Amino acid sequence: SGFSRFEVTIVNKDTSGTQTATANIPANETSASAVTLVRGDEKVEISISKKEYEDFGAESETYLMDKQHRCKNNCIFCFIDQNPEGLRESLYFKDDDSRLSFIHGNYVTLTNMTQQDVDRIIKMRMSPINISVHTTNPELRVKMMKNKNAGECLDIIPYLAENGISINTQLVLCPGINDGDELRYSLQKLSELHPGVESIAVVPVGITKHRDGLFEMPQYTKETAADVIDIITEFGDKFKEKFGTRLCYASDEFYLKAERPFPDAEYYEEYVQLENGVGLIRSMQTEFEMELDDIYEGERFTERFERGGVARKFAPAEPDPERRS
Repeated sequence: SGFSRFEVTIVNKDTSGTQTATANIPANETSASAVTLVRGDEKVEISISKKEYEDFGAESETYLMDKQHRCKNNCIFCFIDQNPEGLRESLYFKDDDSRLSFIHGNYVTLTNMTQQDVDRIIKMRMSPINISVHTTNPELRVKMMKNKNAGECLDIIPYLAENGISINTQLVLCPGINDGDELRYSLQKLSELHPGVESIAVVPVGITKHRDGLFEMPQYTKETAADVIDIITEFGDKFKEKFGTRLCYASDEFYLKAERPFPDAEYYEEYVQLENGVGLIRSMQTEFEMELDDIYEGERFTERFERGGVARKFAPAEPDPERRS
């Protein structure tokens, strides 16, 4: 819907090289009357007849039509490097693929993307796209990701925003490295790209015991986690007044670490970064309460999350014992 023509490209690879077949099909037709196969300088036209909603009839070996794009970074905080030995092979693969960002919500760093890749995102309206920013300081980003291109590729973000691509971002914070004033700088620079940048999730670095030979990384404490929350709250309040949205959110881990209560459901607005661990516990609590309201109609139910467990309090109003059974 909304397109005047469909363009179908099929790529097959064999020992003789790459063969490309391209078909242009009017959107108001239910079948392709002709498909032109282009192999070098040779063109072969074939007829295809199909009913509406039937498969085109051409399949690729993989759903991406080629291999997943591998990450070219060596981030000081990479969680893949902290996996134990003996796991299935797929858990050691570092993907960095804009197609997986669009299809599955994976985050990409942009460091392995060509201008052609970027233009394809814009042309095909692959929106929204999720980007791991970590910092908007180019020099610091190079140091954190150990990739000389990590700084200059930050220019892709405003380019995507200017061309109508919606962007969700995340900052993986490492204590004493990209928090504090660096966090303030990143939040301010990303906010300047709103509404192109729709959200900023701030999450703490994940630490496992499998870090032999890796960058020496401290963990967040109760005090330093609280500092991060304070910065995000300060900027979120300003963004709310300016844009009508908080824009930036701290993940649940920071509240747990700081031993602070979770914000109300309204704070998280549309829960745009739920799968990144932002508002996940509050969302669960809200849904739990709603289900209890449906089950125990006529009763009041309040719930308070405490460190180490959940405290429940019922205020019954003539409860029906049979309904509880």
